[in-house]
Amino acid sequence: MPDSLFATVALDQPLDSAYTYLVPAEFVRDIRVGSRVTVPLGRSNRLTPATVLALSNEPPPPIENQKLKIEIPPEESLFEPPPPVATTSGLKPIASLLCDVLPVPQDLLNLAQWIAAYYCAPIGMTLATMVPAAVKRNAR
Repeated sequence: MPDSLFATVALDQPLDSAYTYLVPAEFVRDIRVGSRVTVPLGRSNRLTPATVLALSNEPPPPIENQKLKIEIPPEESLFEPPPPVATTSGLKPIASLLCDVLPVPQDLLNLAQWIAAYYCAPIGMTLATMVPAAVKRNAR
């Protein structure tokens, strides 16, 4: 899917990893690194504010399930398994883009990443403390 755009976002939640979402066509022109977005989270698709950390045209690699047993047919080599194929079927789209809020500047994103690494804190919570309260009220 060369025409698809994917956004890696940091959720304003105490989660240790960033998540990748599919960028809908109506947001492709306006979305930037540092943009504030609202994304569905979990099985209930609860809308959660987040900050875009990166944009990419490449889909994320598939997640390997440890409980899944892969049976290799005898005609295939045991030493060269076929590479996993990345798909967009499991990705959720971004729900909304907050256009009335300026994106978080790159220097603040770099500072937040340094703070998160130095203090072993989730990047989303670090960014959430940097975003003014008035911006967070508009996101909900």
